Amino acid sequence: MGTVDPVRVAFVFEGGGHVGTAVEEDLRQVRHGIALDTLGALAALRAAGDLDRVVLVTDRGALAARVPPGVEVEPSPAGAAFHFGRALGELVRRHGADLALVLGGAAAPLYGPEDFRRFLHLVSGPGATVVQNNPQSPDVLAFRPAAVASRLDLPASDNAVGHVLTGAGFRRVLVENSARVNFDVDTPTDAALLADEPGAGPLTRRACAGVPWMGGLRRRLAAVSELLGADGSELALFGRVGPPVTSYLNMHLRCRLRVFSEERGMRALGRESAGLVVSFMGRCLDALGPEAFFALLAECCDGVLFDSRVLMAHWRRPLSDADRFQSDIGAFTQIGDERLRAFTAQAFASPLPLLLGGHSLVYGGLWLLADRALRRIRPPCG
Repeated sequence: MGTVDPVRVAFVFEGGGHVGTAVEEDLRQVRHGIALDTLGALAALRAAGDLDRVVLVTDRGALAARVPPGVEVEPSPAGAAFHFGRALGELVRRHGADLALVLGGAAAPLYGPEDFRRFLHLVSGPGATVVQNNPQSPDVLAFRPAAVASRLDLPASDNAVGHVLTGAGFRRVLVENSARVNFDVDTPTDAALLADEPGAGPLTRRACAGVPWMGGLRRRLAAVSELLGADGSELALFGRVGPPVTSYLNMHLRCRLRVFSEERGMRALGRESAGLVVSFMGRCLDALGPEAFFALLAECCDGVLFDSRVLMAHWRRPLSDADRFQSDIGAFTQIGDERLRAFTAQAFASPLPLLLGGHSLVYGGLWLLADRALRRIRPPCG
């Protein structure tokens, strides 16, 4: 008897979240553009015979109506009723997947078909295997055998799936680090950074065009990229800074770094949901107050990238997506939370090129900014 080829299924999850403000709607449209470009790349793999099915899991009818040919749509419940682990287990069972490629809709904005083909190749090796783009909180992963997803107690959040699989005995393989592999879009700052990337897809670029708040963020991003390419400049990095990106900067650029990395994996390890996050920089900010804190920063460095989600988790107070995103774009008068409003006002009043965002800002996003600096100071020969 001949062997039966495995059923290879890509599951793309995009949905959830209440949209009540203009910045939230703008970001949703950018994420839709990314998801559709990603689905197009995966549909090309399906047409080439590398995948058997491509499935979009969403509660957004407007997105579902625009999927490219060859993509199936699975409706998902909106809001708190959605449990990622249980949904994934049921989807694997229903689609008969032997190999699953799993990602969020905006998790791979710069991936092309070859990047996804790399995941499929790596996961096809011997034994139970999970391939991840990040050791702590993977945004893209592939695993085989996929049937285990219906037997394990997978978590409600996608960030911790890799930990559960490796704990169940799966061999973990990490794809090679690069800006493209590690960058995803969760915040307005990420979207503004993506808007200037030549590798962004056509629907992504169309969604970014004309977004009113991007101009100011793009100017700040350009200023930080200039700093990265300047000999002896000093850039401060706060939050979930990954060692691979600081190693890359130290290897290729001559700027100086002031790095305080803390609470990496806070979501995947359950620290945020359990209220266990403690930020040293948060304690310093609380002790000094925002005005003195940012005045001190201006004495120490020439620019700042601040993963403010660690600070928000440290404060242990409920913050809406609207407040988080208004903070990222500097619209402090629109922020309801008093503490976050004061922090944001002082951050954007600082004379430094300073950006607020999430994990990608101090990992994949920083890597992209470094590559921009390198292209500027080391133009290609010929």
